[in-house]
Amino acid sequence: MAASSGPLTPEFRWAQRKGDVYITMNVANVRPEQTTARISDDGHIYWRGYGGVLGDEREYVLDIRLLKPIKTSESSIKLSSRLVYFKIRKAESGPYWERLLADESRNVHCKIDWDAWKDEDEEDDYYFGSNWGNKDLADLDFGDGDEDSSDSGEDS
Repeated sequence: MAASSGPLTPEFRWAQRKGDVYITMNVANVRPEQTTARISDDGHIYWRGYGGVLGDEREYVLDIRLLKPIKTSESSIKLSSRLVYFKIRKAESGPYWERLLADESRNVHCKIDWDAWKDEDEEDDYYFGSNWGNKDLADLDFGDGDEDSSDSGEDS
């Protein structure tokens, strides 16, 4: 089977916080010396590089426009042996974006990074913060079940 002559689009996952967006690209064995990255304040992200299975590296290109503006001066890119990480600072901290990309159509390469995701109301939540530690469920008070529930309705 003949190999495709054009670049591949990498799979990428995203998560966010009030002030940041995290994008993780799944490209192994990236050659830093053959990598180009451009990020602009209007939310345009362009990354081009070579990686993949050793001995069979391919060209990858990610060219996306984010839903909202960003601060490039406070954003960064990090390469690891298997992944490319983008930490993107939102131009305005605040409510979560309803989606990552400006284009409303579904991008089959884009997935939600559930391992890195936290809901807006969980960001500084005690249950997910450092104060929680390694609580055992036996330590929690769920009540004795004898309380009269006021939300059960009249028909119960």
